[in-house]
Amino acid sequence: MKDRLTVHPDDCAAFAIAGRVPTVVASPKSFEQAAAALQACAREGARVVIRGQGTKSAQPPAPAALDVVVDVSSVAKSIYIRADDLTAVASSSVRIADLRAALTAKERFFPCDVPFAADATVGGALAAGSNGALAARFGGLRDNILGMRVALSDGSRAFAGSHVVKSVAGFDSHKLFIGSRGTLGFIGEAVLKLAPIPPDERALVARFADPQNACAAALDVAAAPVFPYAVTLHCPRSAQRIAALTALTRPDEWLAVYRFGGLRRAVGRAVETVRQTCAQHGCSATDVLDRGGVERAWVDIAELAGGRMYPATGWCAYRIACLPSEVPSVLAAAAAAWPALEISAHPTMGVVFAHVPADVAVDAPGLWRSVGAAAGSAICTSAPPGRTDFAMPPRSYAPYALFRRLKSEFDASGTLDPGRMLGAV
Repeated sequence: MKDRLTVHPDDCAAFAIAGRVPTVVASPKSFEQAAAALQACAREGARVVIRGQGTKSAQPPAPAALDVVVDVSSVAKSIYIRADDLTAVASSSVRIADLRAALTAKERFFPCDVPFAADATVGGALAAGSNGALAARFGGLRDNILGMRVALSDGSRAFAGSHVVKSVAGFDSHKLFIGSRGTLGFIGEAVLKLAPIPPDERALVARFADPQNACAAALDVAAAPVFPYAVTLHCPRSAQRIAALTALTRPDEWLAVYRFGGLRRAVGRAVETVRQTCAQHGCSATDVLDRGGVERAWVDIAELAGGRMYPATGWCAYRIACLPSEVPSVLAAAAAAWPALEISAHPTMGVVFAHVPADVAVDAPGLWRSVGAAAGSAICTSAPPGRTDFAMPPRSYAPYALFRRLKSEFDASGTLDPGRMLGAV
């Protein structure tokens, strides 16, 4: 009996997405059961949402139709670490926090600061494409996933990619599933590329009166041979949410946080170089965090960008992408559209995170025009159920034809969450 698919319709209300309640919730216990569940739903013409822990369920648009939620949080969990090869294989139901603990015991880490780490699963993080600030040094999820085992809606199962770091065989088709929001198939397990935990880690916290000077300093640092792990920028309101930095936060100053890792002497030289660069751009003061301070601060920094601290019941969240040189313009445009917003940014990657109280009047089309002028794009990553005035209009030049082709190839029956890819594909 334990190998049979478990269905518990009485729990459906707890799995509602954007106010839509499924009629059936299926909880497979294995990758094979998940594939069978998808195949059965496709055969019956049901519309399916694949759900891990549901940490990204608030991202619009709402499902066009919802019959079945395939809850994969109960799929068997496993982590196999090849410490010497700097790789690991993790099933999709493994929580990010559990993965980090297992890797730390082997003196390794997965170099992607995924938000919602306490609850989010490996599969959910990959499906959501949840990149963090460490992407500036280590690359994003697409760069750190070597292979993937997937199941499609027709019940077929496949492995794409490789189990080793150096491989040129085949196509990297597994990368299509990263950020696909479960619309192409179910991610069963992933092969992760790891990095060794550095001997020393520190962070330089620099205070600026305005974000323009902070961005200019960040770009100068990016052009210098100091190679920080990450750079983040926070407005005074968002900086107050970083517990490890609360004592450093001033109500009228922006905080730029530079994270470093490596040999102790090299880290010391990098910190001093960045301190001088910040001073040249009008930095009012700097502070240095040790390894413990970095670890405490980065938990909040990753959650800030991912929206964990801004629940969808009270906030709308946007992720805005632009050229790094245009970040100051985007910050100014966002502040003009929403004076009450809280904002963070990854200035050297050209990513801005804007969080707006849900009861604040918003000019989303105005922001869209301003962001467009700055050669950027934006998506709403979280909004209260039923709210549509925060939605951003689709970009005319987005490759929707390509999205439709991919959808038809991987999910020909249209079973998996139709309408939730960019452009309602």
